[in-house]
Amino acid sequence: MNVCKKCGFSIPEGVLFCKKCGTPVQSIETDEMDAGLTIEELTKYSLDMRELSDHMIATYVKAVKKMELELDKVKIEAESTISKLERKIREYEGEFRRYKAYVSDLEEKVGEAEAYANQLLGEKTILEEENKKLRIENLAREQERKEPAFCSNCGELLDEGTLFCGNCGVKQD
Repeated sequence: MNVCKKCGFSIPEGVLFCKKCGTPVQSIETDEMDAGLTIEELTKYSLDMRELSDHMIATYVKAVKKMELELDKVKIEAESTISKLERKIREYEGEFRRYKAYVSDLEEKVGEAEAYANQLLGEKTILEEENKKLRIENLAREQERKEPAFCSNCGELLDEGTLFCGNCGVKQD
């Protein structure tokens, strides 16, 4: 029976992973096998590991440098894009100010037009009242001017617009 080097749990034969911490049994067996290596083998293994480690570090450094270059490119592109966006924002702000001034002018003209329309409506009302008064005055004058009409034959008082006398039947001139 094996014992997990990580947690100390007893591991039965044939089990591939520690049931308590999940450490692979193979790594436990490999650790036990390493204990039986000679110094020459351990030295060679150590040198191989150092070489592998150096290679991994060099690869990591290259990757980091490449990532830094890519990051610099992204920064430059981002700064360029930000600059373009800021320029567009300034353009749109200028257009917005022009449209705002235009709308303000239109609102002022609409206000003037409304005031003029109200003035005209007031004048129209005054003119309508004056026209009404004049019509009433004209009707009154017409009624004053009208002299009663009498039948030329029998002297009967005729209604306005009468063509024949209702008393004698003579046609009126």
